[in-house]
Amino acid sequence: MTYKNAPAEARELVALALESGKFKQGEGALCRDGKYCCLGVACEVFINTERPDFDHGEGISIHSSQDGRHSFGPEHDTSFLPFEVQEWLGFNGPEGHFELLYAEDLMGYDSEEMELDDDPASWDSLADVNDHGVSFKLIAPLFRNPPEGLLCDEG
Repeated sequence: MTYKNAPAEARELVALALESGKFKQGEGALCRDGKYCCLGVACEVFINTERPDFDHGEGISIHSSQDGRHSFGPEHDTSFLPFEVQEWLGFNGPEGHFELLYAEDLMGYDSEEMELDDDPASWDSLADVNDHGVSFKLIAPLFRNPPEGLLCDEG
């Protein structure tokens, strides 16, 4: 599929959105009760930049469930990126998996200043980083400078 933005440009747009303060951060779902995972923000940016006039019945779409979760795409999945968004970002999978990343590798991470949900020894996906309480401000650089293994063209 052809997109308006190349994968690196798409990832920069998501990083800017994460830093914008426009989205409230949540966990455990792409979007629930108005709070977003970093991957849910990516879905919103995709819709706004690549499909501003999208039809809810075609391709990527937004669906609401009774528990307040939103799913994006024909799969109605509330936790994972639709294939179209993965492709747009150049990601190798729906959770943003990458080689092991240690907390101290995060730019700006300070273990004494951050109160994370549990021991931040290591993570292996963007969903994991988000769901362990790392702020959007610290996640944004992972979109700009993807950890090894995140992108599909890395073999």
